[in-house]
Amino acid sequence: EAIVALPLGLAITDGVAVAALKKAYASVLRKEAEHFLPRRVRAIAIERGFLVKRIQFNNAKTRWGSCTSEGNLNLNIALMKLPHALIDYVIIHELCHTKHLNHSAAFWSLVEANCPTFKQNRQELKQFHPYI
Repeated sequence: EAIVALPLGLAITDGVAVAALKKAYASVLRKEAEHFLPRRVRAIAIERGFLVKRIQFNNAKTRWGSCTSEGNLNLNIALMKLPHALIDYVIIHELCHTKHLNHSAAFWSLVEANCPTFKQNRQELKQFHPYI
């Protein structure tokens, strides 16, 4: 939960105020992401037999996460806006890319084996947007 205090007379529609709020919100999300996500990724990876080399954070406008060919994960700080079940789905999705760098049938089979509710999770995820 975040509480924002604005000076009297400063409207939330003021461009400067909106930019400052977005910057502050992104800073809070980044701190939460850096604290929570690495531990969660590593716990899921160990539990399910995946290897992750490095975890980085971004504030992408269109993606929740990505995986490099080296097995590094890039996760959007906006994941922290999601329910934990959807965070776990995105993490599992990206971990599966460490074994299949595509969206082939083999990839989706691996996702389903590690997240039986993935179809429902994908639908729920469409209600959210990765941008701040």
